[in-house]
Amino acid sequence: MRKAVRVLLLGPLEAVVDGAAVRLTGRQRALLAALLLDAGCVVSVERLAERLWGADPPPSAAPRVRALVTELRRALGEAIVTRSPGYLIPEGAVEVDADAFGALVGQAGGAEPEEAVAAYDRALELWRGDPYPDLGGPVAEAERHRLDELRIQAIEGRAQAQLELGRHQAVVAGLTRLVAEQPLRERPYGLLMLALHRDGRLPEALRVYREFRDRLVRELGVEPGKDLQSLHQRLLAETAEAEPPGEPPGEPADAPAAPVPRQLPPVTGHFVGREAELRAAPAAP
Repeated sequence: MRKAVRVLLLGPLEAVVDGAAVRLTGRQRALLAALLLDAGCVVSVERLAERLWGADPPPSAAPRVRALVTELRRALGEAIVTRSPGYLIPEGAVEVDADAFGALVGQAGGAEPEEAVAAYDRALELWRGDPYPDLGGPVAEAERHRLDELRIQAIEGRAQAQLELGRHQAVVAGLTRLVAEQPLRERPYGLLMLALHRDGRLPEALRVYREFRDRLVRELGVEPGKDLQSLHQRLLAETAEAEPPGEPPGEPADAPAAPVPRQLPPVTGHFVGREAELRAAPAAP
């Protein structure tokens, strides 16, 4: 009877067989991750060696890969199948959290706001840290980037759904963390500006835009996109409408008038600039 195997890739790799955690060595974890990168496809022994040891694997790499496969089979059962010129994990033979994560994010994207929030929450609960930490190389790096992009989209999508439900205050903290993590990504700044604005914090929303624009211009030499600029202009228009008539934007209505100088000039000790008149004047008796 085939064992039920579940592998957690969204963070440090963990394997669960028939409901019990299985302890694996670092090389065993790396080989399992290398096979799951191409689940459903045959991965050659040569490619597996390259994923485990890099572009210059040792001479013993091929027999070591075969030995690791034998060790994994003892731990996981018959999930790994021999198929020339290497091995594969058939689709459906192993339950993988990354697959469930992607499916939940996709499901949330087409759902109504309340259902979307629930699906995004379930997806984000699966995220425990950087995927594939035991594996290097460009293929693993590309998969890490893909999964992290999905994570960011899940956070953004959840915030968008929360805003549609009127829960603006609840998303401010999470979006603030996201813009700190992704300082050049535009969408979370727009969502944060909306959340702050709807929470009655318009000056903070405008400051978020200014700081983002300054960073873009300084680091990339570009302006924010049209959507974010349009949002900024709408918020500025609301600021102008909130000002009392006749007052310049941004100035308080009860600002005190500038003080008018009332101090007389000091008295001079003697006449100045009248030397000729003084010489012609008769002396005092």
